[in-house]
Amino acid sequence: MKITKIEPTPSPNTLKITLDYKKEDMKSNTYSTIHETNPVFINALLQIEDVKSVFHVMDFISVDKTPKSDWEVVLPQIKSVFEEEIDVQQEITVDNGEKKVEVLEFKSIPYQIKVTDKDGESRKQLDVRFIDAMLAAQNDDDNVILLRKWIDYGVRYGETDEIIRSIKEEIDAKFPDDVLTEYIAKGKANQYIDTSKKLEKITLDEYNTIEDWQERYRKIDHYPNPDLSDLPFFEAVLLDEKPQIRRLAVVFLGMIEDRKVLPALHKAMNDNNLTVRRTAGDTLSDLGFKESLPIMHAALNDKHPIVRWRAAMFIFDEGDESSLTYLEQHLEDPAFDVKLQVQMAYERIKNGEAAVGSVWKQIANRNKGE
Repeated sequence: MKITKIEPTPSPNTLKITLDYKKEDMKSNTYSTIHETNPVFINALLQIEDVKSVFHVMDFISVDKTPKSDWEVVLPQIKSVFEEEIDVQQEITVDNGEKKVEVLEFKSIPYQIKVTDKDGESRKQLDVRFIDAMLAAQNDDDNVILLRKWIDYGVRYGETDEIIRSIKEEIDAKFPDDVLTEYIAKGKANQYIDTSKKLEKITLDEYNTIEDWQERYRKIDHYPNPDLSDLPFFEAVLLDEKPQIRRLAVVFLGMIEDRKVLPALHKAMNDNNLTVRRTAGDTLSDLGFKESLPIMHAALNDKHPIVRWRAAMFIFDEGDESSLTYLEQHLEDPAFDVKLQVQMAYERIKNGEAAVGSVWKQIANRNKGE
């Protein structure tokens, strides 16, 4: 039994592996523990320390690894199960850069930030005004444990200290003193706090008169779903001095879902802030327009591996023969995840396999009947 193809999936902890062997039945099975009734190769995979589970159907398997482990270490062991030659450079370091951000709230009042990556977690309390507000909203009979909730703030990229600083600034912008005062009063009275946003558009002239960046952030954060008529506004917002606002502008541009937003998103791929660049790359991948290939070719030279990885992923999804020259220059990228993704893209194009787009694009096309 041999491996014929290795492909990425939307999850950084899962790889799809196609085999030269096909199951006789059409049944799918998920294996998470070694058992004598399992196929021999499945048990061999589960013996690998960082393999969590294996899904098997037809002629492929998907292997899930533990979040803290590296494909640099796990993949050669998987290959060895199928008698593949192990070829891995031990000095390569891997960091996909994704860090999960959560904020601890009590009665909707935030007071602690948690950032989690493959190496563990870091926590930071917010400023004293949030701690005071949280304590002021408490009643003697409150079940504090039950009322505390971790709120998902999504995935961010970069150094943990910088992420914490950026999230802290965003929370400061969302919760001026008057909002905190309102939350304290409602929390003390055990009243329901409506955290839904009151959406309202703002003109560019109005926006440009706001000197306080936190107020500008709140205005963008409360902007309704955009359409093409909002394109000039968000093109201008993309020039804001604060990266938190520029990141929001990228998100809103992606929501427009039209080719006319591409020049602005391409510009964002050259932003001096890592999170803005990576968010722009994710947005371009979601849109899946081939017109973005040149900017993704250039992004293979980005100084940060998480941007190079996103560029290689886009080229895997959308690239053609014009991409080969650029991929060849990065077949030995020093970051293992990038190297693997570049090689996958190169092999797909070199073997003449058609680009099928991202998983999300495939699903959308299937829903449209294309």
